[in-house]
Amino acid sequence: MRFQGHLGDDCDAAQCLDSRRGNDHGGGCRFYIHLTRAEWCWIILAIVSVWTAEALNTAFEFLTDVASPEFHPMAEKAKDVAAGAVLITAIGSVLIGLVVFGPYLLASINGWRQGE
Repeated sequence: MRFQGHLGDDCDAAQCLDSRRGNDHGGGCRFYIHLTRAEWCWIILAIVSVWTAEALNTAFEFLTDVASPEFHPMAEKAKDVAAGAVLITAIGSVLIGLVVFGPYLLASINGWRQGE
């Protein structure tokens, strides 16, 4: 796994870690990953699913407010269930992120450990 310096120059993990501690010429080193098309599809699916869940939750809350302008326990429970659906979607997206980015992050952590 390679890293890229602030001017586009390549560096290894130990050099990148050293530059993050301020030991380079005034710049940082940024981490980059070359994702496959399938990995991009999973990441895009995760992002769009959370946005969709949020939009549906907002629409459901507006609809509940119109249908029941005064407080009603069932309206509150309906809003809670819709918010729970967003939470489940967000957790699923985090899991997708861990599956996609986990191997890259573990490789970079192992590279940093070997460079020290």
